Amino acid sequence: MSTEDFDSVRRDPDPIRRGKRATELLTTYQQRATELARLRKAAIEEAHRELGMSYTEIAGALGITKGRITQIRSTAPAAERAFFGVGPVSIGVPYRYQTTDRERPLIAAEDAETANQLEALLTALSLATSRYQIEPDRTEPPAGDTIVVCGPKSAPIGADLLSRDPALAMVEDGGRWWIEQREDGTRIGSPSDEPTPQSADVAYVARHMIDNRVIIHIAGIHGIGSRRRDALPPSASRRRVPAGRTAADVAGRASDLRRTDHHRQRTCRRPLRLVNTCESQPRSSRRWRRAPTRSS
Repeated sequence: MSTEDFDSVRRDPDPIRRGKRATELLTTYQQRATELARLRKAAIEEAHRELGMSYTEIAGALGITKGRITQIRSTAPAAERAFFGVGPVSIGVPYRYQTTDRERPLIAAEDAETANQLEALLTALSLATSRYQIEPDRTEPPAGDTIVVCGPKSAPIGADLLSRDPALAMVEDGGRWWIEQREDGTRIGSPSDEPTPQSADVAYVARHMIDNRVIIHIAGIHGIGSRRRDALPPSASRRRVPAGRTAADVAGRASDLRRTDHHRQRTCRRPLRLVNTCESQPRSSRRWRRAPTRSS
């Protein structure tokens, strides 16, 4: 904790505000400690793999025992954690105003399940989480690392994040939505919208680095498309993103959708296969849940 943070908490005359701020900082710095543990494990493995050092030699160089090296290798967080940032990570899903017995904000059941699955995944990666709702007019994500589950039609924030992607776009044409490659205009549509519908959908997934924080953007052509957490396979997060650069990882049904390095504005040639084909349900049977009160 920085001296400034510590002093500001200690000097705050309001005990409730002081307690809340202390809790927030504890969470933030615990997450940083967890990330440092992951980085230390990665450094040990790199020294063993790239420098040819034995674990005994690494232990001596770090001033710890070989037993401690074994403990670090078995208990430190997985490398996939870095895909989502340092943490804590907030998870946002959109709500819409629908009229039932009266007009009220409602969250689609598919979006609620997406948030539940993401929370379980992040918890398994030792990342603290919180939830927020994306209002229909929201334009900005919250502070810190975050996951935005939102298409371009649900809120301006979805359209804004898509506009930052140099590789893919989501466009509406002919009464249906498409994922479109900007380079050549190739389009991928949802199998559920084909003349012979299939019980499947397509997910878009992007990873942005904005103001030194990670923003994961997930959008299905239909709500069901964003639900499966295997749209974020471990293999995707293992691909290295060089420090100081911004990369977007995009998902589609075709194997030649490629990862784009925003910093250099060029396309990496390794194919990215993030396919989300999952059991779907007709839009007419979509279930809705009442949106909880927005967290501050």
